[in-house]
Amino acid sequence: MRWGRFFLIIDAELRETLDVNVGDVLSMVVEPTVRTSALAKAREQCKVTTAPKKGRPDAIVLPS
Repeated sequence: MRWGRFFLIIDAELRETLDVNVGDVLSMVVEPTVRTSALAKAREQCKVTTAPKKGRPDAIVLPS
């Protein structure tokens, strides 16, 4: 969360599939998941955020 807002990274593959560009406004439904594949993708995406080494205090640790 930044500036009182939440941001989602829409990766290049999904942007291409949806035919949208950076800056476009999208409507989405976001739901919690316990899928390890989703966690793996989130961890990969966090490497390109502005604070990749600062973990969230409410982050969920999934069992291996």
